[in-house]
Amino acid sequence: MRHRIAWITVTALLGSMLVAPQQPAMAGPQGSLRAADPTLVRDGDTWVSLSTNESLAAPYAKACDPADPVWAKGFAYLPYRTGPTPDQLGDCYGGDVMPNGPGPWAGRPPQVGMWLWAPSMAKIGNAWWLFYVARKAGSGQQCIGVAAGDRSTGPNWLHPAQPLICPANGWWAIDPEIFYDRQTQAWYLMWDSGPLNIQRFDPATASLVGPVRALLHENHPDLGFDEIRKPDGTIEQVIENPTMVRADSGELWLFFSANAWASNNYATGWALCGRVTPTEGGGCAIVNSFDPASRYRPWWGHSQRTAAVAGVNAKPVNGFPDLPGFGGMSLTNTQPVYATAHMYWGGSSNLRTQLTFRLDTSGTLPALYEPGVVTIHGRSGTFGSQLLGPIVPSGQSLATRAVPAWAWPVGHNGIFNTVTADGTLFVQGGNTDVADDMLVAGVYDPKANEWSTIKAKTSKGYDSVAPIVEDGKTLHGGAGAWDVQAIGDGNAVAFTNLFGVPWPSYLDRRRVPAEGVWPSFGIMAKVNGRWQLVNQWSAAQLRQSNPDSDVDERACAPYQGMPEATSLCGGPNEMALLPRSRDLIVALYAGDGFRTSGGLMALRVTGPNSTGQYSVRIVGYYAYPEVPDINPPNPQRPGNLGIAIKTVEPDPTSPLGDERFSVVADIWHADNDGNPSTVPPGLDPSVTQEFSYNANTGEIKPTSAPFIAGLTPDGIQFRGIHGGIYDHQGNMWTYSDGILVYANGPSCPFDYNRWNTAPASFTTTANGRTVWGQTCAPDYEISQGKDAGGGGFNGNFLQLAEDPVSRTIVGVDTWDTGNVMAIRHAGVGRNKTFTIGNLVDTGRNLLPRQGPPEQRPPVFDKSGRMWFTVHVWPPNNGYTQPLDHWMASVDIAQLFAPPAVRLSAGQTKVQAEQTISTGTRQSPPRPDGVIRVDSTAHMLRHPTDGFVLAAGTADYHVWAPADGDYPIAYQVRGTDPQAAIQLTVGGATHTTAVNTNGDWRLVTGPTIRLSKGVNTLRLGGTGWQLNWFVMNGA
Repeated sequence: MRHRIAWITVTALLGSMLVAPQQPAMAGPQGSLRAADPTLVRDGDTWVSLSTNESLAAPYAKACDPADPVWAKGFAYLPYRTGPTPDQLGDCYGGDVMPNGPGPWAGRPPQVGMWLWAPSMAKIGNAWWLFYVARKAGSGQQCIGVAAGDRSTGPNWLHPAQPLICPANGWWAIDPEIFYDRQTQAWYLMWDSGPLNIQRFDPATASLVGPVRALLHENHPDLGFDEIRKPDGTIEQVIENPTMVRADSGELWLFFSANAWASNNYATGWALCGRVTPTEGGGCAIVNSFDPASRYRPWWGHSQRTAAVAGVNAKPVNGFPDLPGFGGMSLTNTQPVYATAHMYWGGSSNLRTQLTFRLDTSGTLPALYEPGVVTIHGRSGTFGSQLLGPIVPSGQSLATRAVPAWAWPVGHNGIFNTVTADGTLFVQGGNTDVADDMLVAGVYDPKANEWSTIKAKTSKGYDSVAPIVEDGKTLHGGAGAWDVQAIGDGNAVAFTNLFGVPWPSYLDRRRVPAEGVWPSFGIMAKVNGRWQLVNQWSAAQLRQSNPDSDVDERACAPYQGMPEATSLCGGPNEMALLPRSRDLIVALYAGDGFRTSGGLMALRVTGPNSTGQYSVRIVGYYAYPEVPDINPPNPQRPGNLGIAIKTVEPDPTSPLGDERFSVVADIWHADNDGNPSTVPPGLDPSVTQEFSYNANTGEIKPTSAPFIAGLTPDGIQFRGIHGGIYDHQGNMWTYSDGILVYANGPSCPFDYNRWNTAPASFTTTANGRTVWGQTCAPDYEISQGKDAGGGGFNGNFLQLAEDPVSRTIVGVDTWDTGNVMAIRHAGVGRNKTFTIGNLVDTGRNLLPRQGPPEQRPPVFDKSGRMWFTVHVWPPNNGYTQPLDHWMASVDIAQLFAPPAVRLSAGQTKVQAEQTISTGTRQSPPRPDGVIRVDSTAHMLRHPTDGFVLAAGTADYHVWAPADGDYPIAYQVRGTDPQAAIQLTVGGATHTTAVNTNGDWRLVTGPTIRLSKGVNTLRLGGTGWQLNWFVMNGA
């Protein structure tokens, strides 16, 4: 099929044929405004959404400016909305993209009625190309037209005399969708004319060229969606509205609408169309998303057949349980990809409203994510009344997702997490003091929106251990995993268990349960599509795992006082997968009961074999030395420090044979009176130490002294270091009242022989006091980290991790807030630069928690989202109710390129932390060599409302829906008699006095002139702190 537009003017209009990649923006839902068959395009700093013909007299139809002459006809051929992002398109129509109607071949009003529909648009070179469906004049046939213009919103379009697609047999041609294929660097048009078809579109000739490929037929024998009875009594199935994307894997994914559009069974199917040119090959393969009765279902939505099939009908699938299904999907030609569709709500007006999502193409399965820079996932009904969105306290967009069957069993909770190759999230299954079973992990698949839990059995095959009843008290025998770690190629997950013997009930009494002990290590993997526990090992089994060495016996020596030579294998705690050998280094927390220090263990996992089983052997062991306490709280009871190795963090740059990692320990002062109630407080300051592992020999040895960062800038306090992660360059990032960076890792003098003979001699002395830990000053101190978290329980403490894709360093506040800080860096050594993204208050403290919450280091999926678990401790001992918890995901990219805030018709609040000023400045090195790095726009934590701008100059982007005057007011705290905010916009500077005598007040500012679209506001001046500002719409 070939059509040509024979007008010379279109050639000049097209200009350059280069296709520029478009920038990301966040997607979101679009309220109750009518919008059927929506499509999305990006036009510079504005997103445009088009939809099917609408009458202003219809319910939920609204014009932004009803007086605009474009509305004189009472309807819009193709109504549009605009905004700075797909989730800020507003709640009214901005106008009519095609106010003068379709091409000359199409019927005109009043015959056109609702028969102008399903638009699709793309900018190719310098021209905007618009594809649409209209009724051919003098007939009822629906055909596809094309037009070219110079603006995405019209109104001027060049139309050919004939439609682009209009089958000669009178069949309809509907639902055009323009698609750019990155692999072939060509444009293709899809449409529905019985089968779903695709053909290359040539913008130079405004024609379809080359072969037509039929992607999918509605009589496909395996389709299995709704069966609709036609007037002649025959049965048909409806498929329509094709849209396509090439996934990261190279596979072409076809999505299509299925079932009757005027029903809440409207749904979206998925098919695979190969990895070659889109027009090559035969029909696509329908993907079976749920197959209990060997039937196919839509990928998103319902399948309701005339003949019931058990377990199949009327169930939402693959997420969004509150949405019965959506159709009319269209995908953007951007990176990342956004999907927009409509939801059918029924009624005499056939109300359909728009939904917009971000499509994840990184895995083998597609996934749609709700709107929100921040999304909170959890059990339905647990989000409370305060965390309702649409924004978190720091101003970023928020969504919540209710997950069916999400729940921890009574007596269990989880905190550590890992992510597998297919994007499944594992949360380590912990236990409280009322559990008698062992929960290994909670498993969350965000693509399918499914939650499940995995439990273990004892060494004798029991599901639970009988509690001990003593003096009227019940002491339970449950257990839980202490860490989870994706291993191998990411398709299996390992777990550790600190106490194979139930603690404290059995272990403190040196008893072994009659039911056997819990596993100390295990592997989970997918079996027949479901994650399961496939192998587990007790400490006794690990003690016999290496027939070629006694290293297993040394690592798993019997625990002091336990009968039957029972071992804990040193108490396997947190672990890390080394980058070259793929061996696991496991922190040993509990030791053997004889010594006061723990140790380190190397595990080598192999498998799976032909039956899906794994094997493990201990290949390395290091017993941490016993270190005399140089500052015992009671000099009359000297002794050794209690050193329990806790965390392990690998250096991804280290070579095989010398794989580096750092460790941190919980350390207690000496206490020899035997009374647990008199155990002194932990060591202050805390220390970090670097180690090396040789996979060929199994040798584990330290390569640095236990070190601290030195003194605080005022020279008064010692600066302990609790933990350190390595980035892709081998730099170590750690936390000590601010984020510290050791360029190329810690490099301080270290005497290995001295360590082996006198480990307590590595000290720092200052101000008349000596502490354990050698000073090793960092290269950089990022001071914004000090103010990113809370200040209450245990102060401000960030758990750090690196996104392996974007190489962003992300910190999550552990105890007080759940706040998020993200940093990007460039350069090497002492020539590094840093960029700090917007700080995020995830709203964790607005969730209705039963007990104290906590977070640990985040993980990252392939799409760039960060995930962490909001863990909840029991409010008291013996708490027997289920504990709620949540998972938070954050779109990290949005923190470095925050979208402009759309100004609504009413009042719009812009939080101070939504600045686009993400740069930093560096101070000259201090006497200890440390370079201080501070944010250009430094933020302080506000106790109840995110953060406040405390210093510097900050720029903000706001999106004005129209040219006009906009009043502004500041929520500000002036601390100086001369305090004033200087606002610069459009070349004009406006000064507002803001001396509030130290109180927070709303101070009226100027009325400023803004242009339609994105405007930059610069706030400067001194003597004030800003929480937010508000602007009134024009």
